[in-house]
Amino acid sequence: MLTRRRVDPLLPIDRIEPFDPIDSSESSDQRDHRDVEVRTSGILDAVARPGNCSRLDAARFGNTINTVLTGRCGSRGRRQVRGAPRRDRRRFAAAAMALCCAGLIAFAPAASGAGTFSVVASPNPTGSTGSHLNGVSCVSASNCTAVGYYATSSSPGRTLVERWNGTKWSIIPSPNATGSIGSYLNAVSCTAATSCAAVGYSYNSTATKTLAARWNGTNWAVSASPNPSGDDPALFSVSCASATNCLAVGNYTSTSGSDATLAERWNGTKWSIVASPTPKGSDSYLNAVSCASGTYCIAVGSTYPATGPGRTLVERWNGSAWAIVSSPSPAGVNESWLSGVRCRSATTCTAVGASSATSDKTLVERWNGSAWVIVASPNPTGSTASYLNDVSCVTATACTAVGDWRGSSPYRTLIERST
Repeated sequence: MLTRRRVDPLLPIDRIEPFDPIDSSESSDQRDHRDVEVRTSGILDAVARPGNCSRLDAARFGNTINTVLTGRCGSRGRRQVRGAPRRDRRRFAAAAMALCCAGLIAFAPAASGAGTFSVVASPNPTGSTGSHLNGVSCVSASNCTAVGYYATSSSPGRTLVERWNGTKWSIIPSPNATGSIGSYLNAVSCTAATSCAAVGYSYNSTATKTLAARWNGTNWAVSASPNPSGDDPALFSVSCASATNCLAVGNYTSTSGSDATLAERWNGTKWSIVASPTPKGSDSYLNAVSCASGTYCIAVGSTYPATGPGRTLVERWNGSAWAIVSSPSPAGVNESWLSGVRCRSATTCTAVGASSATSDKTLVERWNGSAWVIVASPNPTGSTASYLNDVSCVTATACTAVGDWRGSSPYRTLIERST
């Protein structure tokens, strides 16, 4: 029997079960949202079938708005973070605010000069039944922008943008895709107080489309973004080297039915698709991107060949083309993936993720200018599943990675630092 596994971003998840047989009279989006209405409750502790990982990454982080959680999805149906649809990839940037969920956690300097976290009040849209912030970017201590979405009784998803002015968070009006049923922002990158780019996806009754928006210092506006031939295109991460040079990555389902990488570039005037390689005969995903300059960007994710274990995937942008860069996977694992990346320069990048064998363990890799190498990373005592979902580095070796883990108890936050 042909079954589908789907997860909705707006509902907490306890497990994912095979859905009812596909009704050929329904569109894929109608099936997706009909199915999830009766299949979700609690916190996700399972995986979707191969090929649907991108649908599995935000819901877990939306089920408890006031919890410090971070996450990103991208492995082929594997739970890199537990729960969410391709169209709502929950990404939490580890930047000046290392962790941000629903806008409630902010970074505040302590008297000693060390950093501590404290809860900061953040608004929720009037009438919302759930509000979620997926990405954040700060250009100074008094200017941060966070993006995500909220739901209402009449809409499963409307874009949400909030701004920090050094004193408080406030909601900034943000656009939705014309004619969309749901519009979601997954990531944001700001190069100045007057220039930000945000990306995500939208969907209507017939199709899913990429979504991009820009901030000019006064207003947010949708920027037309192209869609590849195929199904379910979505952008999960964006990095801007300047106001006229941004790269966004994600994936889509090709016309052949396999999942393929997707990359788009902003040149200051428009977004355009730039060819990104997908290993032959694989399902492949790009989860995150970091640009050290306009001519040097690294995107990371995972690739799953027809046979054999899933492997890490790294691609490099040289200013004109993407190319796959060899990256290691731990020996003896069933699969491994990279969820976050930060490049300080063309010779210093750090990527984080996880690998899976008898249990899921953290994974850290570093680029030294000539090769990617695995760096030892710990797992909490008693952990049966540990994940690193994002990373931020202040020097080539001083990095903070965030994620979550669980043992005999529910998932908990996880933070690791290197010096």
